[in-house]
Amino acid sequence: MDDKRIRELAVEALENRRAVVELEIEAIQVMLRAGASAPKPRTAPANSAGRRRKTAAEKHAHSKKMKEIWAKRRAQKAAKQKK
Repeated sequence: MDDKRIRELAVEALENRRAVVELEIEAIQVMLRAGASAPKPRTAPANSAGRRRKTAAEKHAHSKKMKEIWAKRRAQKAAKQKK
C-alpha cells in the first residue's frame, strides 16, 4: 500500500470516529436541555443474594475440601474400573 492510500484510510477512520463523537455530544446536549443528568458510570452489580465474599482463608479451605472430594471420586471411579 502506498502512502497516499494509507493517509486516505486514516482520514476515513478519523472521520468515522468524529461522526460517532458528534452523535455522543448531541445526545448529551439533548439530555442536558431536557434537565437530565449525564449518564452515570456503571458500577459492579450489588450482591442481591445477600451473600458475603469469602476471605482468602475460606477460599483456601474450600479449595482443599474440593480437592479431597475429587480425589475420593477419582479413587472410587478407578476402583470400579478395576472390577
